[in-house]
Amino acid sequence: MRKDGKVRFGSSDEVKEAALVAFYEQMFPERAPFLTQHWRWLYQVGRGNEFDSPLLAITEDRVVGHGGLMKVTLQKGQTRRDAAWLMDFAILPEFQRGMVGGGLVQIGSSFCPLRVAFLNERSWGMVAKMGWQTHFQTIALQLPLRPEKIPQVQTLTKRWIGMPAVSQLGGAIIRSVYKALTLAQANLERLPVSPETLAPFREAQEHSALHVPRTAEFLDWRILSHPHVKQYFVLRLAGANDCAGIFRVMNLGGYQRLHFLALHWPNGESKTLSKFFAGVVRWALAENIDHVVYVTSNPQVARLGVRWLPVKTAQRFAFHAEDDGGWEFLNTPEQRWELIDSDFEMMFEAKA
Repeated sequence: MRKDGKVRFGSSDEVKEAALVAFYEQMFPERAPFLTQHWRWLYQVGRGNEFDSPLLAITEDRVVGHGGLMKVTLQKGQTRRDAAWLMDFAILPEFQRGMVGGGLVQIGSSFCPLRVAFLNERSWGMVAKMGWQTHFQTIALQLPLRPEKIPQVQTLTKRWIGMPAVSQLGGAIIRSVYKALTLAQANLERLPVSPETLAPFREAQEHSALHVPRTAEFLDWRILSHPHVKQYFVLRLAGANDCAGIFRVMNLGGYQRLHFLALHWPNGESKTLSKFFAGVVRWALAENIDHVVYVTSNPQVARLGVRWLPVKTAQRFAFHAEDDGGWEFLNTPEQRWELIDSDFEMMFEAKA
């Protein structure tokens, strides 16, 4: 156990769970109900994870800092290595100017020689000083079908007179345009998730790129054992296995987000993929979805997907290693990340 002044660093075993719940409610208010009930699942407690996760900064009986760690297997070519995926790092405001954040990262780094994360600007500013590297090969593709319901837009509508009408008109135009564009597109078939329907997604990736191998064990934890497994399903082109995806509809206080978690595209034909994306948009319109989001670092998929999900945002991937071989393993231009592979989707967990 390390100490930083009056702050000590330890694990969840060293505090009452009520202290952890109080921290979640203050620092992750939207996700607190999910984290309170399911943090053991999220951080893989009891699933062979040798990390002490979450890692906590504690003063007396109070949690003042939190760092989640997920054990993840990475593969490039025929080489597989374990890594620690850093997530849910937060420090109480009154402790943010000290060494608490750096201490959490340093202790978390000691568990595994490879560390990876997708970070916001504040978190990046902290780890950049510790020698982490970064790039922006991964992008989020989004289609806001009802922009007036986006939380940030709703905040603006409270400040600007006339903004509600403008955003509602914009949403109506967007939906009209995409209804016309997808009118002649094929319907998609919806299937429940099961070992059988997830089988095409196992190992169905380009192995020359850095990626998370989607083994049966990984899919069992990530999808089939998820506390909200009933929210997941597979969409595929009706009567064919040429293209399919794993999806989830999340209801965030009446705001319906369609998360496109993983793509199965075995034939590699551009027309097939474009047809599938169009089918996803058509399905979303029919189901009154408010927002569609997909994440990819595959340039070919991104070029085709942006035609249908036109809002494009680069994502900061950060990484760190203890040796030259680790740096070479992680610092590669070919990577394959989707929502299923990281903590992206976890950021939107909220009370249904």
